[in-house]
Amino acid sequence: MTALTLPNAFRNAVNQGVGKQAFEDLRDFVAQGLGGAAESTLTIAAGVVTPTSGLHAIDTEAATAADDLDTIAQTNLQDGQLLTIRIANAARLVRVRHNVGGTGKILLQGGSNFTLASTSAFLMLKRVGTNWEEIARFVGPLRERLLASRTYYVRTDGNDNNDGLTNTAAGAFFTIQKCWNIVRDTLDLNGFTVTCQIADGTYNAGLNANGPLVGQEQAARFIVLGNAASPQNVVISTTGSNAISVQSGAKLRLSGVELSTVTSGQPLVVTGVGSQVEISGVVRFGASAGLAQMQCSS
Repeated sequence: MTALTLPNAFRNAVNQGVGKQAFEDLRDFVAQGLGGAAESTLTIAAGVVTPTSGLHAIDTEAATAADDLDTIAQTNLQDGQLLTIRIANAARLVRVRHNVGGTGKILLQGGSNFTLASTSAFLMLKRVGTNWEEIARFVGPLRERLLASRTYYVRTDGNDNNDGLTNTAAGAFFTIQKCWNIVRDTLDLNGFTVTCQIADGTYNAGLNANGPLVGQEQAARFIVLGNAASPQNVVISTTGSNAISVQSGAKLRLSGVELSTVTSGQPLVVTGVGSQVEISGVVRFGASAGLAQMQCSS
């Protein structure tokens, strides 16, 4: 990067006439600081990103559902500068790893990894020598803390612009994913239960449950519930993707639905340490375009 002009440089007659270049250098310097330029997106490559300014969104390598950020290159930001990062896509989590690697390693408060699980969560770092040290983290807007259990409704005639709180076309969500996203991004379950009640019908958009929910003590505190008496009436059938994917520590209870996939993908996939699915009552498994109807790993 271009450094600031030295103090008193313009008082030296030798430097007269170089003011234009100095101001260009100053502009470049300001643009690299926090708030000096618009946010741009960096994509992780082998655990590394190379920032060019003080604010960036971070995306996973090859658009995977989750990725690790191990080190941050220091090529463009000098010692003492601040860097604030967030994730570029709510469906693709970034785990910032503590004290991994050499130059450009990240030192987090508490000595533990930190997962950016919402686009409204930010991590602020300061370059200190060859390291990046955490200054602050902002985990998103103030959450509503539940004082009682709650039900959100999903219907084939619903709309994801609704609030999901009434079982009508004008009130229900259209996708199960919207139900999960609202809970993940805006609520503290506080030990209470949220039920995602799905009306009879066929749903071509599945669920990618990614990351833990705030205040969730156990899987049964988030319930994906279809028709307990006739699960074949609530069909989640996706094309080219998993019907239900639970990963990166997400937990839920599943009941009263039928799962199937077309072209590729599997009906139920559970991956990552701490991820958990409880099957309650009856869950039917239809055709699977993948190798299995249920897959659990890691």
